[in-house]
Amino acid sequence: MLGVKFDTSVLDRKFTRLEKEQLPFAMALTLTWTARDMQTAIKREISDAFDRPTRYTIEGVFLRAATKRKLEAFVFLRNEATKGTPPSKFLVPSVYGGHRRAKRFERALRARGIIGPTELTVPSVVAKKDRFGNVPASEIVKMLSSLGANPDPLLNTPLGKHRRRGKKKVPWFVGTIGDAKNRAIFKTVGKSIEPVFFIVDESKVNYKKQFRFFEVGDEAFTRTFRKNWRAALTYAVKTAR
Repeated sequence: MLGVKFDTSVLDRKFTRLEKEQLPFAMALTLTWTARDMQTAIKREISDAFDRPTRYTIEGVFLRAATKRKLEAFVFLRNEATKGTPPSKFLVPSVYGGHRRAKRFERALRARGIIGPTELTVPSVVAKKDRFGNVPASEIVKMLSSLGANPDPLLNTPLGKHRRRGKKKVPWFVGTIGDAKNRAIFKTVGKSIEPVFFIVDESKVNYKKQFRFFEVGDEAFTRTFRKNWRAALTYAVKTAR
């Protein structure tokens, strides 16, 4: 989270009576406008730092405006989501670097014992991906349902539905590749099988520092604060009643 408070060093001249009356309003406007400039710059940084980020990711940069009673504004990454993973969960590691946390579907796989408590998944080159390079949510749901790991038990596919002519044909299953130590989640495609997700220890899945959240926000603040202050004071006086 980036907080923006009023820099009193801009109050470097005498004010008229009307300007003094409008100072709280002008300060609140300055903070809000500056925070909005920071928000815009950070969204642009996401587009530059990541390969084809989704609109959901870009719009995960939120703004909390200032008021006359509370002269501070904030720019932050959304940390709640009704569906999917909140943007803060997968963006923050790219700010600081380090290990990736388990995604929601990986937590479901862990709960079912399909992957270990310290294991994550990595999509293979044959994995179906959308235009943003992510495995589609519909594909994730099919996998979880086939493996009996969907948090909603009604979506899990009964094993009997996979039977064909007395034989089991399971669309998704966990198996090994070459050395028995290398495991993957496979998908049955016609008469062949494809490894869609490799199962690896979480220590091998790291984020590099590539999202300059604080740096870009600070740069936008330095670049726009005084300009916004002058414009806000002019606007406050002009619209005073």
